[in-house]
Amino acid sequence: MVEFDSKLHKYTEDGKDYPSVTQILKDCGLIDVSWYTEDSALKGTYIHDVLREIDEGALPLMLDISEDIAGYIDAYLRFKKENDYRIEAIEKPLINKTLELAGTPDRIATLNRKACIIDIKTGGKERWHGVQLSGYLMLIDSGDYELFGLYLSKDGKYRLETYRDKDFRGIFMSCLNLYHWKRQ
Repeated sequence: MVEFDSKLHKYTEDGKDYPSVTQILKDCGLIDVSWYTEDSALKGTYIHDVLREIDEGALPLMLDISEDIAGYIDAYLRFKKENDYRIEAIEKPLINKTLELAGTPDRIATLNRKACIIDIKTGGKERWHGVQLSGYLMLIDSGDYELFGLYLSKDGKYRLETYRDKDFRGIFMSCLNLYHWKRQ
């Protein structure tokens, strides 16, 4: 059973700790968090929490949602309405013991009849997003999954970006190998 401590962002199973996809990308220098603000991080977390509640069946009380995030929620609801979208797992912590790797994909789903992994983004597109999604794919033992970044905007619009695993897998594996090599 995977144990995830969200405050420490720590994944453990059978007493062994596993690094996360995001931790590996930060360690490799692909994600630079120096320009992230605490406010933007809290806002992104709050939006993700609301979206999770929606997907778990709760109806958001739009009166309780501040105006600065309402557009992101509207964008997600529009995405759900405009696509054949069936969620298999919501923010489920996963571990690949063979690769010594952990992570939590935002959604594992079927989108327009294709199995996929979707990472929900409330900021702009970054070069490392495809690498992150390839890392998440490595957490799943089997299946043919498409990878998507779902970019939500404050103005209520969304953009669905397709990433191809073959374009990013080698980069992620290099980061993973370097991460483990540095700790030998």
